[in-house]
Amino acid sequence: MFLNFCLTSAQETLKEKPEAKDKELRFLLSIAYLMGGSSTDLFEFYKNELSGLSKEFKLGPASSFGLIFDLTEFSSILISGEISRAYLNDNYTEIISAGHAGARNITQKFDILSIPLTVNYKFHPILSNYFSYVMFGFGVAHSHIKWEESVYSSIQEDIRKGGLHFNNDLLVPVLKFSTGIELDFDQKSQKNFLHSFFCEISFNYFFRSADIYAKAISQFYQQKVGFKKKYTILPYYFGLNFGLSFYLDFEN
Repeated sequence: MFLNFCLTSAQETLKEKPEAKDKELRFLLSIAYLMGGSSTDLFEFYKNELSGLSKEFKLGPASSFGLIFDLTEFSSILISGEISRAYLNDNYTEIISAGHAGARNITQKFDILSIPLTVNYKFHPILSNYFSYVMFGFGVAHSHIKWEESVYSSIQEDIRKGGLHFNNDLLVPVLKFSTGIELDFDQKSQKNFLHSFFCEISFNYFFRSADIYAKAISQFYQQKVGFKKKYTILPYYFGLNFGLSFYLDFEN
């Protein structure tokens, strides 16, 4: 009787265990709310030499897309791309009381477009329709950085004219780490194209720097060395991501 009970329990446990999944190719889409992104040295110079008021870039939402291929029941390779934007709009008045006295009304506009492309390894130790995972990867990021300044001055023959000071493209290395949870939908949904829903926290680190203030040096009487220095620009950000993945092969 005891042996029959054990065999019955084992059979029930095997029935409850999810079936091993076939290797699949899937497509995913997600949207993320971004946080972080300190650029301390850049904004310290911005405050001290340009009299700027802003202390950090504002981050807009990011969208991402990718292809994921199962290596084993517990691991996958994800090739992903992301599009995000950071910006700064600053307006202030600079009062000059010595030498060339007067006032300047200054508007600063920074715009940073980031498109990182990464290859990621995804691992989840539990075979289930609802599981947590970790993922890490590396790749390259295309960045377009634009800085434009407008100066309206009451100072006679003022050398501060403003203008388009920086408008360049950069290609830089990027690292990515993510952890999250994923919920597979009923396998019957394979015929309906939808595979799973996921929620994750991600961290992107960019090896990104530029001599962003170099061109503006000619508009300052005191031409400090800091104008020609390379500054780290938006080196990292965190993302809270929500997304869906879809089957690319749903014949079964």
